[in-house]
Parts: sequence; C-alpha cells; structure tokens
Amino acid sequence: GRGGWRSPGRARGHPPAGPADTHGRIHSRSRGHMPREIARSRIYLGLCWTYQALPRMQSRFAGNLFTQHPGFVTSPVHSQIGPSIRGTGMTEDIFEFWSEIGRGDSVHPRDIQVMSRVDHVGKLNLDCLPACFSGPLKTARIVLLFLNPGLSERDITWATTDEGRDYYQEKRRGSQPLSGPDGIGFKFWTSHTKDYGEWRNLRNKIAKLNISGYHSTKSPGTQLLAALPSSRVTLDWAQQVLFPQAITGERVVVCLRAKRFWGLDAREQHGKALFAPEVTRGGRMKEGKMKQKIIRIVKAAIASSN
Repeated sequence: GRGGWRSPGRARGHPPAGPADTHGRIHSRSRGHMPREIARSRIYLGLCWTYQALPRMQSRFAGNLFTQHPGFVTSPVHSQIGPSIRGTGMTEDIFEFWSEIGRGDSVHPRDIQVMSRVDHVGKLNLDCLPACFSGPLKTARIVLLFLNPGLSERDITWATTDEGRDYYQEKRRGSQPLSGPDGIGFKFWTSHTKDYGEWRNLRNKIAKLNISGYHSTKSPGTQLLAALPSSRVTLDWAQQVLFPQAITGERVVVCLRAKRFWGLDAREQHGKALFAPEVTRGGRMKEGKMKQKIIRIVKAAIASSN
C-alpha cells in the first residue's frame, strides 16, 4: 500500500521499536523495509504472471530477447508455457520432494525456515499432516488443480494416530487411490467429479493437486504460499512436467482454483487438454459449452484408460 510496508505496532510517524519489536522480530530502522520472505514471494508471484504473459510478450516486442537466449527451447509446447528449463536439472521431482518429510511431521523440512520467520501463518493449520496431492498423481489421466486442502476436525485428530500417519506417508508416494466413503476428503472430491461417472470407476484415474499442502478453512494469503519452497516445487513441476503433458493430450488437467497463481491466463483452453474454465467460488465449473466439452474429454480419457 501507499507509504510502504510497516511492521506491526509501528504507526505512521512513530519511531522504530529498536532492534526487535514486540513480536520478537528484527527490523531495519529504515521506513518501508519489507521482510525478506514477503519480498521473495512478491517476486515469485511476478514470475507466475510472466509464465502466462510470455506468449503475448513473444508475439510483440520480446520474442527475440527470449528466443535468442541459449537456454530457450522453441517448441509448440514451450511457446505456450514460457522458456524451458527441462534438461537443466532445475525441475525437482515432486514425489522425491515430499519423501523428505518425516512420518508424523506437520511442516516440510524445507519450509521450516520460512514458517519460523513469519508470524502470519494464521490461516494455515499446522496441527495437520501436509500433502499437496491426493490420488494416483504419478499415473492419473485426469488431474484437478486447487489452491490448498480444506480443514476438518478429523484432519487434526488423524495427525496424532498411527493410522493417519501411515495413510499420509503412503499418500505422498503418489500411487494411492482417492479416498473411499470412509476416508478423509471423500465428499469433497466426489462433489467435484460427479459429472464424470461413478466414484468407484474414478478413484484410480483422477488425482488432485494443490499449490500448497497445508490445510486451512479459508484461502491462505498467496504471498506466504509463494514464499514456501514446497509451493514453488509444485508450481515448477506443474509448469515443466504436468502442463506439457496436458497440452499434448497425454493427460487432462482442469484448473478449478487460483488459475493465475498456477500461471494460467484468461484463456479457457491451452493445447489439447489443459483447461482453466470459469468456476464458482467453490471451485465448480460454471454451466456452459466449455463445461460440457471438458466433461466429454474427461469421460473419453477415463474410458480409454480402462
């Protein structure tokens, strides 16, 4: 906002609190100083915007700037998702990343530093076990994109049980089917897939992917999520692995929340099967031709994988 960022408890015109304020955080004495995590998150949100804006930039004045760079690979896929880093070793495997977390840990080890340096994790509930995907993400023909998992009382209680910890440990491997009627999240995923068929025929063919693996009842702030290494791994893997597969038709990907955070622009379809339809606040597709088209393509993909 206007006037720059100010730490909590520092009203306009008041002198700085000193080396540490009442929240125990160290602050610069210069006004307008911004915490490093928030600054980094804003930069990363800018990079997400660049992914969606790059095709338009290439078509205008920036085409030569990017395409002449030695690291740029020109192809029909990359022309829609930006410069490629495939083959450079920069794209981290999402399943290996989530194998690093301990069986009962509530925070991924690479997120600990960021979480410990900010006091506004607020809407994220760290009493639950985190995982940014559900279902057989390694093999699923259909992938639905969301922002982060919701929160129920069972999410919290399960985090303290051996059954819950074993479930999440297996879930993070990316081969486990979506939950059945007695499992966590059954009502949510079936309400978003009821147009595609009977749940028993879908749970092994559909996966959910969230930008963040941390639970909340309300949408968390995108700046904090963008600062977390786990969110950046998800976005990079989606941009460099999942989205190219959807653009060529190998998978069907449907974005149901936070499409701009995912790096998708206003277009409802990218390539053969990367979709970002108009949705309600609850993440359900709005009625119209695009919804009917997506339903047809999803059903065909499910039938072909039988």
